[in-house]
Amino acid sequence: MRGGRFGLIILGLIGLGIYYISNQEVNPFTGEREFNTVSIEQATQLGAQSYAQMLQQEGGNVI
Repeated sequence: MRGGRFGLIILGLIGLGIYYISNQEVNPFTGEREFNTVSIEQATQLGAQSYAQMLQQEGGNVI
C-alpha cells in the first residue's frame, strides 16, 4: 500500500514536470524562457473579448 502511494506521487511529480517544461515559451522582449499556460493568441483573443464587453458596459467611455 505504501509503495503504491509513493509510486503515484512520483508519477504525479514527473507529470507536473513534463507539463511545466512543455508550457514554457521564450519571452520576445527579455529572451528568457517563461512558464505560460495561455498562448499569445489566446491572451489576445481574451483581451479583445474583455475590451468589447467593457465598451458595451461603459457605453464607449473606455480609454
